[in-house]
Amino acid sequence: MRSLLQAGVALAGAALSMTVAPFSVLAASPTMSTAPGSAVCGAPGSDLCTPAGDITITVPPIGSPLVVPGGLAAFGLVAGDVVNGFDIITSVASGAEQILFSVDSVSTGLAGSASLAEAIVGEVAADVFFGGTTGAPLGTNLLAIDGDGAPAGVPPSLGLVESPSSGPFDDLAALKFCDAANIMDPGATTIVLFTLAAGSPTLAAIGAGPEDIIVPTGAATPPSVITGSSLGLSAGDVIDAISGTGLISLAPGSPSLATIPAGPADLIEVSIGATPFVAISAASIGLGPTDNVDALELLSDHDGDLVHDLCDNCLGFPNNDQTDLNGDGVGDRCASACPAAAPTGCDMPAKSILQIKDRDGDGAGEKDKISWKYLGGPAQSAGDFGSPVASTGFELCIYSGAALTLSAIVESGGTCVGKPCWRSINNGFKFKDKAAATHGVFNVTLKGHATLAKSKVLFKGKDGALPLSASTLPLPVSTVEVRLINSDNSNCWGADFPVGSVIKNTEEQFKAKTP
Repeated sequence: MRSLLQAGVALAGAALSMTVAPFSVLAASPTMSTAPGSAVCGAPGSDLCTPAGDITITVPPIGSPLVVPGGLAAFGLVAGDVVNGFDIITSVASGAEQILFSVDSVSTGLAGSASLAEAIVGEVAADVFFGGTTGAPLGTNLLAIDGDGAPAGVPPSLGLVESPSSGPFDDLAALKFCDAANIMDPGATTIVLFTLAAGSPTLAAIGAGPEDIIVPTGAATPPSVITGSSLGLSAGDVIDAISGTGLISLAPGSPSLATIPAGPADLIEVSIGATPFVAISAASIGLGPTDNVDALELLSDHDGDLVHDLCDNCLGFPNNDQTDLNGDGVGDRCASACPAAAPTGCDMPAKSILQIKDRDGDGAGEKDKISWKYLGGPAQSAGDFGSPVASTGFELCIYSGAALTLSAIVESGGTCVGKPCWRSINNGFKFKDKAAATHGVFNVTLKGHATLAKSKVLFKGKDGALPLSASTLPLPVSTVEVRLINSDNSNCWGADFPVGSVIKNTEEQFKAKTP
């Protein structure tokens, strides 16, 4: 998918930065808005909300959603503005993304779809459905998150109201699978996008319409506008669902639906100066031609915790609550246990090779990798590695410039792509995760040997969940120290790479070999 960023919308930078007073909420992902007339999400249509509890695969939230402090005023929007859609962009995600969406109360879906099953009982508008990935739509849809969580906990709940015996119900109008803190305090490199319903006061104040995309510049300044005409849309179109990757959905009655041609449940790709076209058809996500997608999220979620990778404070470990008690920006779930300096006394090998590859110099992404080979170590038994099948975890710690540069955790036990992550091998253990969901780690081999200089450790990681940032490479010019630390005891395995052993050290690759 092309994105609004890739299409040349040069909006990032100081002009779009904003600062919002810190706040705290109980729940993390997602942040959402509901349509006017809805029941419990703050002031329906005009507030951003979060569930009043953690969304996990087993525990539904307790109580109603919480209104995000500051609301739309933090973005320079005003009372009476009605949100049709919103998104945030911190960078362009790579690879296929999950298609998550909600529909309006009169939508149904095709035979066999979860949306039809929910519509039959009058509970479709507050639900989130999964339609496959951008690379492989399902041809139907599954229920990803239930509005009211009935039956309790399967699937997880948003804490919304569905089909009550009397009174209003909730209709999801917009959602983003990010902690509200990321929505409210995005920082200088983040772009926030809104679309607003016709009649919203801000549209009149800035001469915009519901076919335009609103880009807030702060609480005290007028927002910028990406005009619908620049995206090939017509006056009178209503964008009622948006993803920053360039996909939108248009509301029923939008003039461009006839000219594209498209329906209100089709996902339409737009970019500056290009002709809109249907990128993902309604039928490919289990919807019919008269259904209406009114909330959309394209989710890159390597660790499966329902928090977008771009917002996740602990990429590689499921932590929907995003708990960060010390406020350092790193989730408690994946805070490193590596000591500040490389420990001494670790077993050292006869030969070792370290390679870190960031092919675009922009942080972790597709085809990036970390590889460490520890070959010809001292005599070891399987017992020296503990019991990773049951209880022993490991952490790879890499130091350069006398400081911890990066770390990657491999937990004990677990299931990876439907199979046990760890298994016993002759005189050791092997970890394998084809999805590379945990800090990008996909292969670890721990193999002892009764003979000196025969034991080995292999550690391999790849792709977008790697603990790499754009500033990781090149490494400081000094000795690079690698340590693999056992969580159960003081055992550790390591290798030192002095400056003379470094073969390559650029912003895209580090490689060293010793001896």
